[in-house]
Amino acid sequence: MKHNLPLKIEGKKFYNGDVFNFSLDRFETYQIEHKADLTGTFIESSAPIAAFSGNDCNELEHIGASDHLVEQLPPTSSIDKTYIVPPNSDDRDTLIRITATENTHFSYMIGGETQTLFLERLDYFDTHISSSQSCFIESKVPLLVTSIGLGSRNSVTAMGDPSMTIVPGINQYLDYYKIVVPPGYDHNYVSIMINLAFKDLLRINDKTIKKRDIVFEENVLASSVTYSVRTVRVVEGELTASTVNGERFGLMFAGVTEYEAYGFSGNCLLL
Repeated sequence: MKHNLPLKIEGKKFYNGDVFNFSLDRFETYQIEHKADLTGTFIESSAPIAAFSGNDCNELEHIGASDHLVEQLPPTSSIDKTYIVPPNSDDRDTLIRITATENTHFSYMIGGETQTLFLERLDYFDTHISSSQSCFIESKVPLLVTSIGLGSRNSVTAMGDPSMTIVPGINQYLDYYKIVVPPGYDHNYVSIMINLAFKDLLRINDKTIKKRDIVFEENVLASSVTYSVRTVRVVEGELTASTVNGERFGLMFAGVTEYEAYGFSGNCLLL
């Protein structure tokens, strides 16, 4: 916890670095809540479990209204060292949270400028991108990267509110996705991160991407490979995405309506 406030569980107080042990029966759940940020909490189990994190009502940076945020956390063995984070659209900035699993130096690049920082184990760092920027992140040890879309800065349209997505790493990209774009939103988008040399081989619902549907496009140098990052308008309903040659690529989805938003990655499971 950033602020070393006591976390009270079952009548006992716990502080940063303390360990709390408990047992769960099959299909039993356990929930812990706190007023302070619980980012960096380390969870370890003797058997496979599912862990979720979020906030029941969060008005991030006092933009828009409060929304419910929740994501299933990937195991530390399944997170990556390199990431590309695409922007949100509709004048929504993106808060990027980078959490370290071990002590590490890491670098992030926004708009061609690279910064290198040090993070201690289980600590985190926040940065921002606008709706016209992407971010490349690289580390020597695995990092957990979370993309949090903020409310729109356009007070007239008031499109979107906070949404949270665990970002898939480059090594977790797939060559085929099949998802459902949810109904009830004014604008739906898919962001595609793919090797620039193969971007024209991508198909959405067996069709090439039309230029008029692209709302953001930028090339990002990720280590020694240049990636194309595009955000494309899509419609609700079933969506498939694949490449003609089997090239792997990343997908992240987002949608907005007045004071509502959603976000999720194309990977239902990080491999």
